[in-house]
Amino acid sequence: MSPESRKHFVWLIISGIWAISPIARPFSLQESVQQAGLLTVCASREALPLSGEDSPKGAFIEIAEAVAKAWHVSLSVEWIWARYQIRKSDCQLILGVALAQNPQTHARFAPALLEHNLVWVQAVPNSYELASLPDNLRVAVSSGSAAHRKMLEHLPNSQLRVGFGNDQDMLSAVMAGDVDMAIVSNLSFSWFIHQLGNNKERLRASPFPDTEQVISYPMTISIRHADSLDESDVREVLENLEESGTLTEILSQYGLTLSPRFSDADASLPRQYQEPIGKSPRHNIITGQ
Repeated sequence: MSPESRKHFVWLIISGIWAISPIARPFSLQESVQQAGLLTVCASREALPLSGEDSPKGAFIEIAEAVAKAWHVSLSVEWIWARYQIRKSDCQLILGVALAQNPQTHARFAPALLEHNLVWVQAVPNSYELASLPDNLRVAVSSGSAAHRKMLEHLPNSQLRVGFGNDQDMLSAVMAGDVDMAIVSNLSFSWFIHQLGNNKERLRASPFPDTEQVISYPMTISIRHADSLDESDVREVLENLEESGTLTEILSQYGLTLSPRFSDADASLPRQYQEPIGKSPRHNIITGQ
């Protein structure tokens, strides 16, 4: 082998060692965020108590701020109002997503943060039951929702009020006597009565019948373009925030409580929805293969 060939061969060996060294491995989420100095999240601009563009910020925005602070980076929020917008965004995390039982795409998730279900809310003097609703009952419900379809089994459409903008508007209508009952998210109800102060006893909520479990699920943060190492990064920082009491403090400001399934590793998507072999450049690092 000529001196020039030997020199070229040595450089190939050095290059190969560099390529497989830990330094050359693709960054994990935390490492890439810290290198850029910026964590970018997607959130709905009108989804209190989870997120809001104005004040208050929403529990999930404050949690994202706490994550950014723990990683010593800045936070940027990309406000979205439709699902298709996420595909065009650069956000690394999506705030306020459901841990669905039958996902359509590969996904990674943080631990369960909140438990979502529906409740029907009425003024305290009333005591309506689903099996015996009066003919003149006025019920506020989101148009086309699972609750709307369920109520059509018990009431004519003329008794359902679907013109409200959001859960908060429906609850305000119950308070004002404009409707007799509203079917809303338990999270919206908790946030609403949290703001009422001494008047919170004027409303009461009962679980809405959900025999098919289509409207009860944990809510959390989704991690985009992620693998097991990225998921571990997010889980670790949230677990630290939980141990320090930060998560509980943030949620309590919105009348919310941390999901009892926060520490349940099974409260997530089935692992058959992991990325295929070869999709992640770190697959061999994760599996040891």
